[in-house]
Amino acid sequence: MIHFVSTSCTGEMCQCGKAAKHKVGEEIPSDEPCLTCGESWHWSSAPRTTPACDDLYHLAGSIRRNLTSYVCCACFTSLFGTATGCALTTLERKALAYYEALRSDTILALTLLCPRCGGDLDDLVCRGCKTRYRL
Repeated sequence: MIHFVSTSCTGEMCQCGKAAKHKVGEEIPSDEPCLTCGESWHWSSAPRTTPACDDLYHLAGSIRRNLTSYVCCACFTSLFGTATGCALTTLERKALAYYEALRSDTILALTLLCPRCGGDLDDLVCRGCKTRYRL
């Protein structure tokens, strides 16, 4: 299956620093209150009174716009799950699985490993090779 990328994503960057492949938009719920008068945007078939803002804010073009963000495939998958169908690299899949485990509290503590020997880091000092690291 070909991965569609809209031209609106051209030149856009995800917050993680990768090139954006998806545009995500907030859906404004119909019961969100008007910022001017506090009444709901929802119009029902029931008789209504004129809002305190005289319908100017409700019907004019000053309705707030939805928030949008451009995201890469890995961040898009972290939002919507694997049903997105995005092809992720092995590293992205591992990072996503680790992120999901952290969100679900299945990992209670992080273990930092030394990049040189693979030993445990305790206060940024490797227990194996005794290399000291700085943040």
